[in-house]
Amino acid sequence: MQLKLIAIYVGFVLRLILCIPVLPVIYLLGKKIKGEVPDLPEASQHLIGQLGPSENSTHVILVGESSIAGVGITDHLEGIPGSIGKMYQQQNRGINWQVVARSGYKAIDVIEQLIPKLPDSKADIVVLGLGGNDTFQMTPPWIWRRDMKQLVGILQEHYPKAHMVVSAMPPVADFPVFPWVLRKFMGGHTNMLRLTIQDFPQCFSNLSYLGQKVEMQEWVAKSKGLSLADFFSDGVHPSALTYQLIGEAIGQEMITKR
Repeated sequence: MQLKLIAIYVGFVLRLILCIPVLPVIYLLGKKIKGEVPDLPEASQHLIGQLGPSENSTHVILVGESSIAGVGITDHLEGIPGSIGKMYQQQNRGINWQVVARSGYKAIDVIEQLIPKLPDSKADIVVLGLGGNDTFQMTPPWIWRRDMKQLVGILQEHYPKAHMVVSAMPPVADFPVFPWVLRKFMGGHTNMLRLTIQDFPQCFSNLSYLGQKVEMQEWVAKSKGLSLADFFSDGVHPSALTYQLIGEAIGQEMITKR
């Protein structure tokens, strides 16, 4: 893995050097799109929630950025926690959750701002969802790996009996609101970050990483006449449908572990 990491790090630097002529264009496009995308609020309902039988229910803490915070929906019952909860209900099992997330946060922001807000309650599963903002702010892959290792270590120390599920990276390369050049550039950076933590299940005990690249076109192909835009609330953040699919992927991994 060490050689792979070196290759990723060197690739990041070379990519930046080669892209110097178009970096001003990328910057201006990003600034323009940021001004055009509506500032959607985070989901405010059911930050703490429960579905299914309460007896012997699974206790879940969800930590991360906008997808965990539920940007684009109003109720976490329509988001990742609710989707996971419905899977447990189908098995006549119960789940209760608490969401500790903030839109716009990178991994380092979670460490500095959200870790002090973690509940001291019991946790059987910790779900961690990050990567979008570290992509947008071009966090170097070695910094991303360092911050994620620190964050995972802190969470495991805080919840030593919990299994951790690190969610898949956001499909930045498929964001409908991005022009082609931005999708290619940002999508490539997301992929670097994804690969940089690919070995986390070997580095940490009791950790699962949904490290496969999300292929949005496959989701579109399997849908009944939906377009790519239907999977996003604003061209960037997930729609209720996508939250359901993300939650199902995480829930399936959780169910196999507990």
